Amino acid sequence: MAQSATVLLALLLAAGGCDDGGADTDADTDADSDADADADVDADVDADADADGDVDVDADADLDADTDSDVDSDADVDTDADEDADGDADAAVEPCSGGTGPRVDSFTASAPFGAESGQTYSGLEVSNPDGPCIAIRRQSDVRIVDSRIGPCGGEAAIVVDDSVNVIIEHNDIHDSARGVLTAASTAVDTLSNHVHAIDGAFPRGTAIEYDFMEGGGSIDGNCVEGDYGSDAISVFESSNVQLTGNELHVNMLEWSAAAFTLGDSVAGTPGHDNYAAWNKVFQTNGVPAGVFGSSGNTVLEHNCLTAGIQAYQYNGPFVGVVIRYNIIGPGSYVPDPSVIEGWDTNTFTDGSSCDGM
Repeated sequence: MAQSATVLLALLLAAGGCDDGGADTDADTDADSDADADADVDADVDADADADGDVDVDADADLDADTDSDVDSDADVDTDADEDADGDADAAVEPCSGGTGPRVDSFTASAPFGAESGQTYSGLEVSNPDGPCIAIRRQSDVRIVDSRIGPCGGEAAIVVDDSVNVIIEHNDIHDSARGVLTAASTAVDTLSNHVHAIDGAFPRGTAIEYDFMEGGGSIDGNCVEGDYGSDAISVFESSNVQLTGNELHVNMLEWSAAAFTLGDSVAGTPGHDNYAAWNKVFQTNGVPAGVFGSSGNTVLEHNCLTAGIQAYQYNGPFVGVVIRYNIIGPGSYVPDPSVIEGWDTNTFTDGSSCDGM
């Protein structure tokens, strides 16, 4: 979350702790939520959003589309045994319930590349010490699937900028400052990936980050694990984002970071029509996952939040927020439950498990 927001939270926590209960009132249900405070993109980062919403990828990213990445014309990569990049060499064992990461055992080594419209890239092993491994800039209808991506330099392993209809699915993404960084794009779906060993320091350090995404997309079924220097999943000044079915086993290295954040904003535009459901959060250190703003229709339901929840107005409106039917552990900070619809339907526990979800 934004550093100023978390400083405020820390002061408030020191003063009064958390509020686990409160009255349920009918807030305007067309609430809207937006993304994450530590999704702030500093002016000095290479993935900074330009005034026109574009994200600049590092000049040294070495992302020539014509590299010898051996991508076929139809972009499906042959996974012959001779081209195998030792598929079982460094396979990470994920702690989640299964079904994430690549569904293949062999990978074809590839140089970093810029993806092109209408192409599917599958079965690759991509690394790049000098910049992002894959950049998708001003493209449409791109799929990155069943690949192993990392280690990568630059701002993120995969950078998506000003693009439409992108699917990043069933990949192993590791050893980078961020996992997936998406900005000013529409209908970007990040699905069933295993994201781990993300080593960027604040404000980097996110596993999956959606910034300025008015056209939204889905973050669904991912396994996110490890130590994080920022919010593990960050949705910042974005709308129409669905955050569903993810499992997070995370330790926050930054005191102000959380497992996921919605509705944070610098410009006072937290976003709307954001939805978080069926996520399981196992978190140590940092601050609880939560929502910091909404212009309407922001719903969090059926989540298991073992480290508690934050829900309060930070910068911009906080209307139409619904928080219902969640399992919530200790450590919450909710200063005014009366502005949240459904608050009394939540179950408050000791945070030791997600039993009953």
